[in-house]
Amino acid sequence: MLKQTGADDKYIRLKQNNLSNTRKEYLKFLDKTGRTRITVNEWIGNTTLNLKLDTKNTTIKKDTKYIVNDTRSIVSNRLQTRTKGVKINRINERYSYYEPSTNKIKLGNNADEYTLIHELGHKLASTFTKEERKEYNKIIKDKFSNYKKSDFKKVEGTSGSEYWVLKDTSKFVSKYQTRIYDSKFSFIFDNVNTHLALEYISEGLKYYYKNPSLLKQKDKKLYEFIDKVVRDE
Repeated sequence: MLKQTGADDKYIRLKQNNLSNTRKEYLKFLDKTGRTRITVNEWIGNTTLNLKLDTKNTTIKKDTKYIVNDTRSIVSNRLQTRTKGVKINRINERYSYYEPSTNKIKLGNNADEYTLIHELGHKLASTFTKEERKEYNKIIKDKFSNYKKSDFKKVEGTSGSEYWVLKDTSKFVSKYQTRIYDSKFSFIFDNVNTHLALEYISEGLKYYYKNPSLLKQKDKKLYEFIDKVVRDE
């Protein structure tokens, strides 16, 4: 799969799975913008809640326990099962992110239930079966197949890292969904390296719950795929 992109296997594996070994390096690559005393032992499994923030002076938009409880009331039992075991911490930052090497979701000050659902999308992607991965790869490749490097613009993120977004995002649920993380492999022979389109699935999952009609309108194939992998049977 990696060889089809022309990218070096070791590089892609490092960037997608191991960059989170240090927070600084992870944030440079996965710049994000934007989640319990839990009585929910059946989900997020053995969740570790750490309400102690990185600094004393901070403003939290919504308390973590309400975010988790509201998320549980929205998402399917199947999604909860598939993401079981992920840990949640609060951080004194504007952005939130999922850290694969530690299996932790770091929720920033402005996080809400849909921020958590977005980050759970990254966790969900790591649980895909071989067949699900094959189907998802086809969907994302088809979605970006008509776009070239010239269709994107490079912007700077909140942590100083750079990434690419489409100039015209009308066929996506959000600009964020079009983000391609910047590296020498962002584009292969002028085509999008979809291995670096890491927000496509997570924004898709977010809108599957937040605005399913919009997702179905903009991306029916992604909607149907997400529905198949998270809907309660």
